[in-house]
Amino acid sequence: MMFRATKYICPQCHKQYKVKSSLARHLKLECGKEASFKCPFCPYASKQKYPLTSHINFKHPEKRLKLMYERSAFI
Repeated sequence: MMFRATKYICPQCHKQYKVKSSLARHLKLECGKEASFKCPFCPYASKQKYPLTSHINFKHPEKRLKLMYERSAFI
């Protein structure tokens, strides 16, 4: 099995990625951007939705159910 040595480097912050699509995602959502996904329960913020969802599940599990219930009332 051979591993690819090619690295894709961000021209702005010089982070390195093994996959070109990861660099594209980084440039689109992360590099130089403010965190737009904010936790409704604490100061935590993330540049992507998945880390925020994980944060809420692990740090605020009791509040997660309340948040899901409140959001479903508007559907």
